[in-house]
Amino acid sequence: MNAAVILSLQLDSEKPLSWLLVDDGHEGFSSDLDGFKDWLSDQKQVMSLYVLLPANAVSFHHVDIPAGVRRSANQLIPVLIEEQLAQDADQVFVHFNGRIVDEPVDNRKPDVNTVVCDKQWYELLKESLKSPKLKWQACVPVQICRFQQSERQRVKHLPLPAPHDEDVLIWPEDAVATEADFQKLLSELRLSSWNMIRPDKVSIGAGFDIVVMLIAVAGLYLLNLWLG
Repeated sequence: MNAAVILSLQLDSEKPLSWLLVDDGHEGFSSDLDGFKDWLSDQKQVMSLYVLLPANAVSFHHVDIPAGVRRSANQLIPVLIEEQLAQDADQVFVHFNGRIVDEPVDNRKPDVNTVVCDKQWYELLKESLKSPKLKWQACVPVQICRFQQSERQRVKHLPLPAPHDEDVLIWPEDAVATEADFQKLLSELRLSSWNMIRPDKVSIGAGFDIVVMLIAVAGLYLLNLWLG
């Protein structure tokens, strides 16, 4: 399997970064940003990066999308959510997971469908983790993961809006986890509706896109010749 790094952040910690190298096996590390970069410089291969954002850096919200503008929901979410925020809409990064619920089920509160974090902090994070050895595949709130390793590592259930149970991913138990378990987790993180980024393309992606475009252009050219 291609090597992957699952990186989690803990704010207000002497070692704010914890990461798991998933290769033929899995090995955990923790350090500050400089320590992570030193470790990364020793790696010989390009790795996929999966980032778990800390719970105290994000907030979940439900936003009602008017029926007539649902096709433009992604553009309107920042405006519709502003009254729920302590910051102006242009100061936050907003991710809408695409879920639109017309009526709450069983009189419960409607499911959350939007996650928000400070835009300046988020952009600084992405800039800090830029490296030719890392290809971003997912960036998700840690709340969508349910850990099994120990009570200390469990995400505490606070009386705050949180993802629906069907969105929560089960973290493999270290002692018995297999390569297939982690492959499944990485795929689920990448495909999660709470993934806040578009996964980086593999190294052939850019060239492949160019080839496809050239084939399409050539096809149109030949079609015009034939029609002419």
